[in-house]
Amino acid sequence: MDRGAIRILFILLPAGLVLFGCLYHLLPALLLGLGNPLSQAALSNQPGRKTDRRPRWLSALHPGRPVAGMRRLLQRAGYQHAWALELYLLAQLALPVFLLLFGLLTHPSPLVPLASAAGLAAWVDNIVRNRVRKRQQAFSRSLYKVYRFLESQIISGVAVTDALRGLPEAVREPVVGPVLVRFTAIFEVTCDIEQAFAVIRQSFSGQDVDLLQANIQQCLQTGVAGKSMQRMEELLFARYFSQMQAETNRVRHRLVWTAAASLVPVAVLFLYPLFHGALDALNTIFG
Repeated sequence: MDRGAIRILFILLPAGLVLFGCLYHLLPALLLGLGNPLSQAALSNQPGRKTDRRPRWLSALHPGRPVAGMRRLLQRAGYQHAWALELYLLAQLALPVFLLLFGLLTHPSPLVPLASAAGLAAWVDNIVRNRVRKRQQAFSRSLYKVYRFLESQIISGVAVTDALRGLPEAVREPVVGPVLVRFTAIFEVTCDIEQAFAVIRQSFSGQDVDLLQANIQQCLQTGVAGKSMQRMEELLFARYFSQMQAETNRVRHRLVWTAAASLVPVAVLFLYPLFHGALDALNTIFG
């Protein structure tokens, strides 16, 4: 076997392993979408059912923890489409592997294809995580409005359930508003606060969600807004004010650095003739 064949085998083997891993995790969605028998088999294995006659090889096709983590990440980033996970895997794994394979076969140095593939994967992951961070910040900024609305409504004599129905009107944030609409719709249909808060947990995470659920459950049990609701509204408003100050300082610093960077070419245009003239004068004197 010559060196060319060994090199091609060395390139194709890792790429084939990565593609096999991607296809392995995509098999459940593809198989369940192609055939009704497999869909019925998957539904028959839901928790609470007494019988489960599926073969063991079919149960092994369920996505593992990495895929479940990717799905949660995409949900918190706002990607609720049915094919969001498949598209993310395609952009995160399949395209970088294809780019790496194509670069290794066409480029003499392996460093450029490796850097390009890693850069593409990192860029896609950075986009998703930045979207998650921005959505989480929007939810954090809107929380004080939720507490203020619930407290004012309950103190004025409105029932807690009626106050929860009007909760989406209190928050006009484009990121948080649709989630609260789904939250109130599920709570109005099921009257189950756990099931309703599952919608919020799919989009946002952190201790703020747990505290909000605990306060709303307390209001549902007692029928009144306790001191904890008022205290949380004050703390969250102070946090919102500090976040706005930090964002203002960040924007101010960014503008200062942008202005300084824009002045560099202007300074070069003015200083270069002076510097060039000074060099010519020195060469004339000492030359």
